[in-house]
Formats: sequence, C-alpha cells, structure tokens
Amino acid sequence: MNLKVEASEIQLSAQYRRLPHPLQITGGKFSYYESRVGVEQLTGTLGKSSFSELSGGIDLAEDQRLAITSGKSSIHLVEIVPWLASFEKMRGISKYYGGAESILTLSQVKLNGPFFSPAKWHFNATGDVRDLELKNLPKRPGPIKITAAKFKADPDTLEYTHGQISLLDSAWEISGTHKNYFKGFDKDVRLKFEARLGSKFVQWLSESFDLPEETQIRPLTLSTSQLTYVRNGEKSISADLALKNGLMISTDFVLGSDKLRVEKLSVQDKDSRATMEMSLHDSVLGLSFKGNLVKTTLDQVMTENPWLTGWLKGDFKVHIDRNHLLKSAVWGELKGKGIAYPLKPDSPLKINDLAVTATTHKIDLQSADVTFSGSQFKAAGTMMRSAQNALLDMDIKADSLDLDQMIHTLKDNGGQTRGEKAPDLQSLPIQGNIRLKADRVNLGRFTWQPLHADIKLNNDTAEVSLQKAALCGISTPGTLIVSPPTIDFDIEAEAKDLELDPAKTCLAGGTFKADGTFNLEGRFQGRGKAGDLLKTSTGQVEFTAADGHIYHDVVMLEVLKFLNTLDVFNGRANVKDMKKKGFDYRSFRVKAKLQDGKLRYDEAVLHGRPMVVTAAGEHDLQTEQFNLTLLVAPLVALHSIFEHIPLIGGILDALDTLPLSAKGTVDNVRIRALAPSAIGYELQEMMKKTVERPINFVHGGQKTEVR
Repeated sequence: MNLKVEASEIQLSAQYRRLPHPLQITGGKFSYYESRVGVEQLTGTLGKSSFSELSGGIDLAEDQRLAITSGKSSIHLVEIVPWLASFEKMRGISKYYGGAESILTLSQVKLNGPFFSPAKWHFNATGDVRDLELKNLPKRPGPIKITAAKFKADPDTLEYTHGQISLLDSAWEISGTHKNYFKGFDKDVRLKFEARLGSKFVQWLSESFDLPEETQIRPLTLSTSQLTYVRNGEKSISADLALKNGLMISTDFVLGSDKLRVEKLSVQDKDSRATMEMSLHDSVLGLSFKGNLVKTTLDQVMTENPWLTGWLKGDFKVHIDRNHLLKSAVWGELKGKGIAYPLKPDSPLKINDLAVTATTHKIDLQSADVTFSGSQFKAAGTMMRSAQNALLDMDIKADSLDLDQMIHTLKDNGGQTRGEKAPDLQSLPIQGNIRLKADRVNLGRFTWQPLHADIKLNNDTAEVSLQKAALCGISTPGTLIVSPPTIDFDIEAEAKDLELDPAKTCLAGGTFKADGTFNLEGRFQGRGKAGDLLKTSTGQVEFTAADGHIYHDVVMLEVLKFLNTLDVFNGRANVKDMKKKGFDYRSFRVKAKLQDGKLRYDEAVLHGRPMVVTAAGEHDLQTEQFNLTLLVAPLVALHSIFEHIPLIGGILDALDTLPLSAKGTVDNVRIRALAPSAIGYELQEMMKKTVERPINFVHGGQKTEVR
C-alpha cells in the first residue's frame, strides 16, 4: 500500500520542541509521498523571522537530503543563531556571531545537501544583511560591524556589494569577493572600496604586515581603491590605492617564508611619479628605482618620514648576490638629496647629496655628501668589478669624524630583529686606494687635528699610512697594517715647544691639569689582536715641560696632604693653594718605556719651587694600578718636622728628603713613608743631580746622610 498526503491553502499554528519559537504557516502546499516531504509556495513565520514562496523538500531516506528550489525570507539572527548552535555539528556558528539586531534577508535561495551536514550543502543565495556583527575572525583585532550589505553566496564564493562596514576606527564602503571562504575569509580576497582609516586601524595593519617602526603610515582617507589578496603557502597582494588628496599607489608583491618579491610599487601625485621593484630570495637581493620621488609625497602616507627630506630621481637597478658578491652588479643613474636610512632613531645615515652612475662592471660615485652619527664627510671615486676582485679608488674628506659615536651606533645596530638569522656573507675582495683627509678625528678622549691618511686595500688587508696626524697637537706619523684579526703598527710621536694646557686634557683627561710648555719624543710598536695590543706593544717616550703650574694631579695632591700633616710648608704650599694658584714648577721630566701592558718610569723628576720630587715605578695600563717610589725634598726649612720626629745631629748642608711610596689607582691613592733602604741608587742620583747637593733621608726619627 502506498500512501500520499497533500494539503493546500494551509493555515497552521504550532509549537514544536525542536523549534525555538512558535511556527505559523499562512499559505502554501504540503505533500508527503513515500520517503519525501515537500512544500510549495509556503509562507509563514518563526518568531520574528518570516519566509515566503518556499518550495522544496526533505528526502527521508537514509541520507535525509534537504532540497530548497526557491524561497524568500527575513531572518532575525538573534533568534536563529542560538537555535542552530544547539546542534552539535553547527555549534561553531556561534563563535563568529557577535550580536546586534542582525537581520538577514534572502531574496532568492536554492539549496541541496544532507540535512545534518551543512558543510556539504550546495547552495546559491542572494540577499542583504543589516546591522550584523561578526567576531573572532582570523587575525582581526576586534569585531567587524556590518551596517548594510548586499550579497550573493555559493559554497565556493561569497560576493558582496554596497557594504557599509566598520572595524576599530575605520569605516568602509566596500564590495568584495572571497574564494574558499569556508576555509577562512582571508584565503582569496578581491576588494573594491572607499575608506576612512583611523590611527588604531593603521596601527593594527602595520603590525599585521610586520612593518618596521620607520614605515608606520598615518590615518588615511581613500577614494575608490582595489585590493587583491591570496594566501596559500605565501601571500600574494595586489593593491591600487587612491588617496583623497590625489596620491595614487599601486603595488603587486609576494611574501613567503623565505622570499619577498615586490613586482611593482608605483607612486604618483602632482609632484612625484616613481616605480620601484624589489626581490629577496635566498642570498639574492634585487632593487630598482625609476622616476622621481619627493618628500611631500611620502609625508602624505607616513606618520613620520625619516626616509626622504629632499628628492630622489633616476633609473637605477641593483643586483646583489650576498654569497657571491663578485657576481653582483649595478646599472643606471641616480641622483638625490636628503635621503636617510634610520639605523637608530637618533643616529640615522643621511645622504645629503648623491650623484652616481653605473654600468655592469663600473660604479662612478661622482659625489656623495653623507652624515652619519654626528659626523659629515664627502666621498668621490670609482669601483670596478672583475672576476677576481673589486678595484676601488676613493677620496674622502671630512670636517670632523667622531669614531666613538660611529662605532657605538654600528654595534647597537648589529643585532638582528624579529628573530631573523643574519645571512652568511662572503667577504668582498677589494683592492685599491682610499685617501682620507679629516680636519678633526675624535676617538675617546684623543683628538687628531688634522688626520690625513692613505689607505691601501689588498683584499683582506688594509695598510694605513698616516701622512699628517696631529694627536693633541703632537705629530704622530706612522703606519698601521690591519689584517683581521691582527693589527700591526709603528707610530712615532714628536712635539716641540707646545703649550701644555690644550694638550693635557686630550692626553690625560681630567686626572691632570697643568700649564707650561712641553716637548715630547717617542715611538710605539705592536702586533697582535685588537684586544691584546696594549699587552703586546712596546715603546719609549721622553717628556719634558718647563715654567708652569700644576693645578691637579692625584699623586701630587696626596703627597701634599701627607706633608701638610707634618706642617712641612707651614702654609707656603698646600692642597687648597695647588687647586687655586697651582703648584709652581721650573721643570718636569719623564722617561718611560711601554712593555707587557705597563708603563715603566725609568726617570721622573719634578723640580718645583716649593719642593723637588723624583720618582720611579710603573703604571699598569690594563688594571690602572700604579706603584711608585718617591723622593720628596721640600725646599723650605724643616724645623716643623723636627718637632714631630726627633732627629740625631744638627743642621747640615745636605738637603733633607723623605722616601715615600705611592700606590693605588687615580680614585684611591695611598701614600706612606719608606725606609731609606727602599730607595734605589738611580733615584738617589736623580735627586742629587737635580738639587746639586748631598741629600739626607729623614725616616723614623733619624736623618741619614747620602754622599
């Protein structure tokens, strides 16, 4: 027996436990035949949702297929989404639904597929949506609010037009197509839009594309623009952006885990028209620029513009193979002013002026005016490439070079960002000559004024010949041979009748303040690694000064303090007077040798008017520790000493001297009295020769005559 049921002009009101709201049917046909339930032109409501002209059916056989051949509806998602989410296989729908009034109107719908497997449905639907909010979409910083949009969808493609959408502080009028959207809305996207992009949105956009801080864009208003985005193993992006102020930007680029290819980046407005390309894959970098670009163009896009303060024009291409640098090449012509690369926010590399032309094998740097880390220099020259090496011929001139600041900036910039591993670069074999002329070069507390050097390059070795090098006013000609990691140097030092006051700060920093005139002769040699040069270098120096005052010297100050505890000078020379008026001296002579990282004082004689001091010992330049033996001869009557130290004998023609020891560092000097036996023969002879008379040692209440 076969059963067939048909009904027409249906008027039905029902409650069913599987439906979230009462169901009302106000027209249409119903049929039941064997294993199929069907409806035609069905009209009704489910809560606030409504439907009309609904035709279709459910096959009650094993697969329970649902088929809708036509229909219209107005769906209130606030009621329907929680009901659909109650089914286990549709539970994920609530993850993306964000609320609001959310009315979905379907003007046409066709559907076919297993009733309880929506992922397998084949459907076509058109309609519009109003006041819908979507949340938890991949990599979005917050909900997307859809004020209104018209759409068309099938299992493969979602299309929408006249969309009014907001995200963060951005507002869009947008049309778009999403392919494979069930696998993610950002798989294959094509958009056409106008938009107002606020600061929060552009910040999120910059972070999404991992843009460096130097390329942060400003809030923008876009006229009709287009964007294509495809993501599989890599990201392919094509965009045509039109800013409201007339700037047009077009780009096509591919971004993968191991490559970046900008096939086109075109910028055009009333002042600029430029096209750039870039590719980076494995060890090969390619760059090209054609056209002209000015500062005002970039200012329209970037929050700050650290890259260009002037202009750039030309037709230039660069191909760099970082593993085979001799296979690299440059072509074309490039000129510009005010170009910068922000190594650090406070220390950019600025190209104030540039003019360069290049062919496959030759680069002609006609002029380059560069500012780097506070130093400005000009360069001109050529580089020619062969199969074996690069031949360089360059002139560099500078007013002032601060090497300390430059080294500091390069060190701080050496680390890789974002966890990137630095590529292994093949060294570039370079031969040729660089002629450097600088009016002033600073390194630490040392200043060369001027410094003229000829630098000869021979692959991994650089031979530097100091032609004119005045260190703190002292002539220091010589040679340096740098062959990493080894440095070999031979430097002479000579000064004649120079003023001590300008040179002392440069030579000794704040530990020594004095005036007078001085002469100096010396020579220093060494070979080894940079960090070991102080220990392996040797040399000798002789220094003499005359007719001046010493205002500050850590050892002399402590000696005066020690003597004043015995009232030696009785107010004629003390620490306060030395700082204010200076310690008056006739002559000051030092002979020393450098060995094993120590400066050994063979002879040191200070012939002052209040006293004479002779010294010997050493200063460890690596630890800053010094150990000196002193003979101090106050050139005043020593009756006050005799009151404190009982003496044997009477007043003699010999000059009384005090044997002392000075040990420590510049921050901690210790002075103590020594026994006469601690004073070597050379030190005694130095004192007798200086004062031109016999001397006595005063120690422990006794006076010992030395003849």
